[in-house]
Amino acid sequence: MKLLTEIKERIDQAFGRNSLLASNKKISRSLELASAKLEKVAKSVYKGGTALSFVETLQKLQVESESQLEKFFVGKEKSHVFVDNEYLKVLLIRWKPGELSSIHAHPKGGGIFKVLWGNIEELRYSQGNQPSLYSKNTLYKNSVTYIDDRLGMHAVGNPFSNAAISFHAYLKNGR
Repeated sequence: MKLLTEIKERIDQAFGRNSLLASNKKISRSLELASAKLEKVAKSVYKGGTALSFVETLQKLQVESESQLEKFFVGKEKSHVFVDNEYLKVLLIRWKPGELSSIHAHPKGGGIFKVLWGNIEELRYSQGNQPSLYSKNTLYKNSVTYIDDRLGMHAVGNPFSNAAISFHAYLKNGR
């Protein structure tokens, strides 16, 4: 219950308690539903769960306009963290055209993300000292993808001409 309270407080901080929340009821409700599911998944982590448990929840998240998401970012901020605790990290990431993350891994419970606006490219690499590219995928609006160390490492970016925004959930203590 403490986790759900923390998530709701962060959503309230991001949207504001009155006018912004009222004008963004749909996205706020979607995030609240996702947050409730996050609590259940986070508790299952210690039983060997993975971020794959988020698939159904993320598929239900729908955004009607980019402006609904832009309100979460302050100035040139690249990401907005909703939750970061011992169980999980949940955040929105804004990808400007031309941005690319470094090649990185997601151990334990893995990571899952959904493209809420725009398009993103995911590059998957083999594990090891000399990672080699084995997959390159374009993820369109509403695409959901998962990664953990068993699948390799990845880099995520936006080689496209328009900005993109994605919603990420990482479990910290999975299998």
